Amino acid sequence: MAVLVLCLATPARAQEPLDPDSQGASLAFVFDITGSMYDDLVQVIKGAAEILQDALSRREKPLQNYVLVPFHDPGEVTQRKKTGCIIRQTRQVRWQEMEVVGPVLVTTDPEKFQAELRDLYVQGGGDCPEMSIGAIKKALEVSLPYSFIYVFTDARSKDYYLTEEVLALIQQKQSQV
Repeated sequence: MAVLVLCLATPARAQEPLDPDSQGASLAFVFDITGSMYDDLVQVIKGAAEILQDALSRREKPLQNYVLVPFHDPGEVTQRKKTGCIIRQTRQVRWQEMEVVGPVLVTTDPEKFQAELRDLYVQGGGDCPEMSIGAIKKALEVSLPYSFIYVFTDARSKDYYLTEEVLALIQQKQSQV
């Protein structure tokens, strides 16, 4: 099993101090659902479920919501927003024209979060680098400050040009990635 969990940064001092006791945190999972994850997806989902159970039992920083951000290769699949299902793309599009992140789920219901996690499946693939940094950015944008964001992928980033922007967002939100 070849799964890479990215560790971009740990929280440091933000420009405007945030109050860590003001609210609960988000638990976010950023998932690579490209074809190269096929052999690993079952084990990764099981590991993510264990992380969720550990987080639910934590007392020091309660979780207020749960975020699921799947990402895939551009031009190969599209999303059906209502159900979150992945279906085949009927025409090829340039990656700049198509969303490669999502649909994003934000919920306060851990059971719904777990059900959506179990419903993930892989499609597409073909090139190894993936659009992971943009997916991390989206998770940071929808998560609360001081959140816990886990990234599950087996490939390096294709959108590494977003790294500085994402690092700044990590610092601002004081989240752990």
